[in-house]
Amino acid sequence: MLDIKSHSFKNYWWVSLSIVAIGSDIGIETLKIIGAKILTITDVRDEEELSKVYGSVINSKAVLIEDNLYRVLKADLENIISSLPSPPLIIVVPSFTVHETSRLREIHNKVSLAVGVKLKW
Repeated sequence: MLDIKSHSFKNYWWVSLSIVAIGSDIGIETLKIIGAKILTITDVRDEEELSKVYGSVINSKAVLIEDNLYRVLKADLENIISSLPSPPLIIVVPSFTVHETSRLREIHNKVSLAVGVKLKW
C-alpha cells in the first residue's frame, strides 16, 4: 500500500501537468471541468493581461486558446515557444460564437501546397 503522506510525487507527470485555457468569451469557463486554469482576456492591448497570458504559456504543459486570440497573439506566442526548452502544446479551439478555426484553413492550405493542387474546401 502506498503511503501518500511520506511519498514524493514530484517525479510523476500527472502531478506537474498544467493546462491553461485562454479566451475572451465567458464560455471558456466550461474548461474548468478538465482542471484547466482559466484566463479570460477582455483587452488584448492591456499589457498586464498579456503578461499573465505569456507567463501562463511559459509555465504550462498545454494551452487551449480561442482562435480569435490566437490570431492576434500568434507571432508573440511563436517567439515565446521557440525559446523554451520544453514548450507547451498549443491547442487552438473555436470560440463558442464561431464554430470553425482559422487553423483549419491553414492546414487546408498547407496540404494543398504539399500535394501541389488546390484542394476543394
